[in-house]
Amino acid sequence: MKSSSTPKTPSSPSSPATPGTGGKPRQTLRDAAYHAFIDHLFSGDIRPGSMVSQRELCEILDIPLNPMREALKRLEAENFVQLIPQRGIQIFGIEEEFLADAFQLRKILEIQGLRAFFKQGDMTGVQDLFDRTKAASDGDQGRQLSNFQKISEFADLDHEMHLLFLGALDNEIVNDMMTRVLSKLRLSRLIFRLHNYQDIRAFQEHVAILEEIMDGDEEGAVQALNEHLDGSRGRIMGIA
Repeated sequence: MKSSSTPKTPSSPSSPATPGTGGKPRQTLRDAAYHAFIDHLFSGDIRPGSMVSQRELCEILDIPLNPMREALKRLEAENFVQLIPQRGIQIFGIEEEFLADAFQLRKILEIQGLRAFFKQGDMTGVQDLFDRTKAASDGDQGRQLSNFQKISEFADLDHEMHLLFLGALDNEIVNDMMTRVLSKLRLSRLIFRLHNYQDIRAFQEHVAILEEIMDGDEEGAVQALNEHLDGSRGRIMGIA
């Protein structure tokens, strides 16, 4: 863990870091293929649960075959795809066991992150996040979202608060791991809520958490976050 006094915020799953800046190595074609896959997955050009060939994937992403093959090794290692000999590439779907494990991990890390945020986090953006979240929670409960992009925008707002807490841990391993976990949870929304995204309880729960933070009540915020994560897990798994 770094000793820096300013915690980092993990990058949003849908917004990979810009390569070639800050003295870091330039993005390789393999990296470009990886990020292009993730972007197209969230935009709906690649459907979760579908089967495609490598050549079809190269055409969709406009990526040469060799770097695509290299990127697929990473995507398979991270369980975004499964390479099936003589058949093609199976795009990641959501399994109940993964969801249960993911939310157990989120509870451990996000509650610790929230406590760290109270001690050393930057509170200047909390009011703006609260205002945007409150606007979403006050929206039309009967809205019907029928495209991947709109659902992904709601997921971005949903994840923003959680990434803020995780960033307070200032731990690159946690940041990288949880960015991937949140990416996969984003897919659960695309799979299960594509035709009907009426449930705004998550935003209402975010409002409650942010209100506790602005009031300076750490224990109240921790309790509200704990209840929110339980509720989110139940909603995604269809038991709440």
